[in-house]
Amino acid sequence: MKERILKSNRNAHYKVKLVVLLVLYFVLAVIVESIIFFSVNEDITSRFVFNGMGFIVFSLIFAPLIILTLIKIMQLRNNFEKYELYNGVITAVNAYKKHTFHHTITILIPSVGVTLQTKVYFGYLYGELKPNTKVEVAYLHTSDEIIILDII
Repeated sequence: MKERILKSNRNAHYKVKLVVLLVLYFVLAVIVESIIFFSVNEDITSRFVFNGMGFIVFSLIFAPLIILTLIKIMQLRNNFEKYELYNGVITAVNAYKKHTFHHTITILIPSVGVTLQTKVYFGYLYGELKPNTKVEVAYLHTSDEIIILDII
């Protein structure tokens, strides 16, 4: 189960999101810090003070997004053994806009008797899920979280 969850669409999305956030943070930080450093006409001490303030502000903008993504990855990886494998049927696929990065999928799990919603992100399985398609899912009972693993 661990390997299948690691290969899932959701885990791949979180990893890509984390890499994009980190790259964006470092590239923008270098650009902004360079502009601040070379635009301040004061002595070297005030340049470093302005750079420090810029770094703090920049970190306050990006840190919550990076930390939230890391928490989601850690929650997914720490709950491997708690997920149970079920077969389900997709009852609805909701794409709010034509060019979004995710679809909201409604899945009925007959053996448990629940209907849940989950997101499928751009990438693996993104365009393959249609209503009345049978899927294999990992279901976490404590939080009603569901991960689509594969099409049956």
